[in-house]
Amino acid sequence: MSRRVIDEKIELDYENIQKFFEQRGENKLLQSKYNYVLFQDDCPEVAEQRDLMEKEKIAAILDLKGRNRILDIGCGIGRWGGFLLGYNGGENYYVGIDGSKKMIGLAEENLKDYSEKKLLVGNFQQLPEVLKQGGETEKFNKVFVNGVFMYLNDSDYERALDDIYQVCSEHCEIYIKESMGIERRLTLQDIYSESLSLN
Repeated sequence: MSRRVIDEKIELDYENIQKFFEQRGENKLLQSKYNYVLFQDDCPEVAEQRDLMEKEKIAAILDLKGRNRILDIGCGIGRWGGFLLGYNGGENYYVGIDGSKKMIGLAEENLKDYSEKKLLVGNFQQLPEVLKQGGETEKFNKVFVNGVFMYLNDSDYERALDDIYQVCSEHCEIYIKESMGIERRLTLQDIYSESLSLN
């Protein structure tokens, strides 16, 4: 049963979350590629504006000069990958990880013109193992985590932060963007967004 849970700590079902994103990745009715991960199904231009504004603001804050090794956890369709691989004359190397094979398939298509990349299927909870199996043993100096922590149970937060720390080089910059409650705890149990009208 779908419900909004206020103030109560509940365990999220990781299989249901993965199934949601696999189904989302199959949706051919979306009007913009950004709707897959930024939602706003009924207003695709808002998703595109959000994407552009976020990239402009974050690029101005981060030090993206020179060659960077970038890890994008929960990369989805490679939304950040295209921006970062094309930034600064194309010197960056990008590794995107996502738990959904469908999303990684979309990322492969969206980033097909870039060679300095690797896209891996795997969950945040197995980050070190996924990187090792993908042959990625070198540390990263930029790490992106966009809207992934909200899909983790509380018991996995500390390990996730430690796993990020373990793959960071010295002076690594980490960009984390998450939805969060201000006054109360809210868990969307099997409800992902009111704007997902096409899913």
